[in-house]
Amino acid sequence: WPDESGRLLVMLNQGVLALHENRAEDAIATLRQVLAQAESGYLGVRSLAATHYNLGVAYQRNGADAQATLEFNAVLDTMPATEYARYARIALDRRKQRGDESQQQ
Repeated sequence: WPDESGRLLVMLNQGVLALHENRAEDAIATLRQVLAQAESGYLGVRSLAATHYNLGVAYQRNGADAQATLEFNAVLDTMPATEYARYARIALDRRKQRGDESQQQ
């Protein structure tokens, strides 16, 4: 215990905890590790979407807007009918609005 899928879920939760504790760089490292190891197929699609979403938030907090956009789009590609996809769309819309506002000035 834990098995491979359980271990990845624990790591996902550790990444989310780091994010909530405003440790974006730790969250990024942990969540990237989850994604790298998830390629073995031991992480469910919903958890994969959660990992991409939280990684996007961590990148956004760290000022890495391009990477955040990639991760939010990965959520939409992975599982578009989840709450993670809804939040990813909101984040992408906000980024687009900020971009439109800065172009108008």
